[in-house]
Amino acid sequence: TRKEKIANGVAATEVALSIFAIIMNPFSTPVIAMSLLGLAIAPVLALSQQELTDRISLQRIATRIYDEMDFLQKENKKLKEQIDEMRRITGQLEELEGSYAKVTELQIENV
Repeated sequence: TRKEKIANGVAATEVALSIFAIIMNPFSTPVIAMSLLGLAIAPVLALSQQELTDRISLQRIATRIYDEMDFLQKENKKLKEQIDEMRRITGQLEELEGSYAKVTELQIENV
């Protein structure tokens, strides 16, 4: 991402400046100490930024998964209601079929 690229650029610049400072002032203890500290911290900061970006991405993915799961649960509930309604209608049709068979039978007997 853009933030990762910026963090990596800053880290690379820090490493380059630290090496340059050590080369330019090889006998200055404070410069060497700060440069070594910069060499150690820059990659850690870049890695931390990458981890933060990964966590944010994972959080967004998790949110989308939960939203999709909620949607699918609602659709599943609707399907179950439709199945129950179809079973009720099927029961009514079976009753109607039985009644129709009796009426047909009575008509045949009357003839």
